[in-house]
Amino acid sequence: MRCSMLAQSGAGATQQCLRAFTARPRGRKATRIAASVAAAESLSQAKQLQDYPVIDLRQQTREIRTRICQETLAGGLIYISGGDLKHRNGSDVYYKFRPNSHFAYLTGVTEPGFACLLDPETQRFTLVAPKVPDDAAVWWGGLPSLDDLAEQAGADTCIYAQDLQKHIQQQYPDLPTLHVLDLDHPSQQQQLLDIPHFKQHQQQQIQQLEALQGLRSNPHCQFNTAFLENTLNRCRSYKTVAEIGCLLEASRGSAAGHKAMWAACRSGVREYQLEAAFVHAAAQHGLMHLGYPCIVGAGRNAAILHYERNNAVVGPDDLVLVDAGAEFRHYTADITRTFPASGRFTPQQRDIYNLVLSLQEHALSLIKPGV
Repeated sequence: MRCSMLAQSGAGATQQCLRAFTARPRGRKATRIAASVAAAESLSQAKQLQDYPVIDLRQQTREIRTRICQETLAGGLIYISGGDLKHRNGSDVYYKFRPNSHFAYLTGVTEPGFACLLDPETQRFTLVAPKVPDDAAVWWGGLPSLDDLAEQAGADTCIYAQDLQKHIQQQYPDLPTLHVLDLDHPSQQQQLLDIPHFKQHQQQQIQQLEALQGLRSNPHCQFNTAFLENTLNRCRSYKTVAEIGCLLEASRGSAAGHKAMWAACRSGVREYQLEAAFVHAAAQHGLMHLGYPCIVGAGRNAAILHYERNNAVVGPDDLVLVDAGAEFRHYTADITRTFPASGRFTPQQRDIYNLVLSLQEHALSLIKPGV
């Protein structure tokens, strides 16, 4: 759900802030500029919050599922898995979990091991939960009841993954088609069930895979991958009012992170220390996750397109390029800015910066429907 957005709350405030940073005025003039930028941002944010409010997540995903159902004309059921924890090393160390973006888009559920069923004809939403052993609560915390899970997600019902096959056979005995993504097709997953390492560390996903393998044995039910991916991509390319609100929320927190880096930057600091300033400021604004790995490149590193080492020392005359964005409800900002490590551009740096900025402003002025 990565989408480029302006770093500040409004285009005018953005350009004022950039020029104020470039010139670095002092005394009363600096105070007046800071006050005018803050006032412009406050007014712009107030209008954005009014026009694009952040609504209850259940209502947001319900609107999205309604649209998906209206776009699905092929009949049958939709099945999407959110994915499971990925083992890293040792017996109990896993990578930080992030659900499949399509699954998060439809459900808002962020925990590992879940899946969903969606009936396009009735718009009935069934959440599929992993069956967690009782003793697992000591390690990871127990799951709420099925009724509580359904309430939290706004689902019509919630079932355990081990009951998925029985549920479909009972509720949809004549089901002709199960629409799935390529990565959820049983033929793609069969080989995983034969890997001892997978069986040991992906217990929750195995519950889903075994249920799908059982459905595959039914000659009357076909797994179809021809429509679902395109339908989801088509719907995701047009944002609802609530989704725009999420993007703006991500952009506001990410803009705060960029400003924190400007304030923290000085000669001798490490690139990863600037990254840490971004992460901290974004988290202070309620954004727990990054949308993608930060690029913080000082000096020559700024010319490397996907530089992610972020371990070099910032020099006194370096320009620092930062490409960083944080997520809100899995919608991410995507902001790139370049600034002088010393707080002041050299004359040559200022000329190039202002040239690029003027071209960007011109390009933004041309954006309109139909272009």
